[in-house]
Amino acid sequence: MKSVTFKITQQDIEQYALLSGDFNPIHLDKEAANSHGFPDKIAHGMMTMAKVWSVISQEATLSHSVPLIYDMTFSAPVYINDEVTITFMEQYPTLRYEGKCKSKIVAKGKIILNEK
Repeated sequence: MKSVTFKITQQDIEQYALLSGDFNPIHLDKEAANSHGFPDKIAHGMMTMAKVWSVISQEATLSHSVPLIYDMTFSAPVYINDEVTITFMEQYPTLRYEGKCKSKIVAKGKIILNEK
């Protein structure tokens, strides 16, 4: 198994909001997030998904592969400034992964690869 860690930054969240058009205040305003029961701003789910693929694709031995099926289950929110450690196992064509933050599973799933 391999592991890689990434951090969710304020800049990540702001840039993703601009690119996606998702300006839901729970991502951009701490008070709005608090009013929905979150202790801080939360990362966009699809941004987290994209970051997982980004870090895995840099660390895995994918040689000319692209995601055919990308399956992710979110089990807990990822907050601004969180560090997420992704542990993954390659069994071509499937990559299975689990993301943890502060020892808590925040996401897990699999990516089935297709040759380019």
